[in-house]
Amino acid sequence: MVCELSENSIQLLSFFLLLSQVKKKMLGHRQLHRQSSKDKISAALRKVWERRMISVRSRQMILRIWSESIAEAAKEGDHGQDKLDWDSYDKIQSEMMSVFLWNKEKERVTKKLKRVVTKIVAKKLQAAAKMELLTKRTKKAKPEKLVLQKSDAQPRRVLASTRPKLKERLTKWHGRKKELEIVISARTRGGGGLRKPAVARRRAVERRAEVDLVTEPGAPPGRLKELHSPCKDGLPCGDT
Repeated sequence: MVCELSENSIQLLSFFLLLSQVKKKMLGHRQLHRQSSKDKISAALRKVWERRMISVRSRQMILRIWSESIAEAAKEGDHGQDKLDWDSYDKIQSEMMSVFLWNKEKERVTKKLKRVVTKIVAKKLQAAAKMELLTKRTKKAKPEKLVLQKSDAQPRRVLASTRPKLKERLTKWHGRKKELEIVISARTRGGGGLRKPAVARRRAVERRAEVDLVTEPGAPPGRLKELHSPCKDGLPCGDT
């Protein structure tokens, strides 16, 4: 075993020595050998690429001529065949490009319209929500009362306030009262008493005012008592 190892080591040493000698010889002539090798390799590659370019160009030209001749023959057709009306490649390509651009523009416009429609719908929903809220607040603010349109009609809920009508009727009554007071004072200053027509007219005005207040649904009971309680000049009392 020891003998085999020693022989192997000797062979390896001899091989490394040989490599070192070869390296020294190559290093001595490195520059000249590299430049000459470059020149030879570049010249050989140039010739090879020139031949390849010539062969590729000739092959492309042959294929183009061959395809054009086949297309022309197919277009013209044989004896007794109709001539084909083929579109050129450039025309087909331009049409395909125009269709592609049109689809892109259509997609862009569609997206824009969708955004606009979404905004409009959102605004309408907001307006409807505000209107509904306003309606609810109005219903809460106004009292409800039942109004019968006919004898056989169903009761219908009407949103109305009784205070404005009552106030209007009271205003009319007070106006009539003032007119009566003016007439009475004028008659008193004139020295004559109230005539029967004036008294009748005064009583008619009072009765009409009382009827207006009694027929009003929202008339308070205290107001009716004031109307029947006597005040000065024999007239019913009331707030001016």
